[in-house]
Amino acid sequence: MTRHLLWSAIEGIRWGWMITLLVWLMLMMGVAHSGERIMCHLEPADSGGWHYRTKIPPLMDHQCWYFGPRMKPRRELYWAEAPSIPAMNIMEPEPQETEFHQRWKGER
Repeated sequence: MTRHLLWSAIEGIRWGWMITLLVWLMLMMGVAHSGERIMCHLEPADSGGWHYRTKIPPLMDHQCWYFGPRMKPRRELYWAEAPSIPAMNIMEPEPQETEFHQRWKGER
């Protein structure tokens, strides 16, 4: 009977170590994928799991919303590049002389 109890205790310890090792390996697999880069969004989606960080270049004043773990390192977040829009050259139209202006100047 004592031998059976001893063998059961050893088996229990062995299974405990195997479960601990399995949990540890699963955690390490999660850490290995945590270095993935995630694109920033201007707003969170409707579902949960969204977090934000601030001061992500080049849009330093905006909140970077991302789906993933809290406090993700800033170096792993990025903004999608927006297409550059050429600067518009706005010229003011020359003022039209109305009938009022012509009469005021005495031209009519």
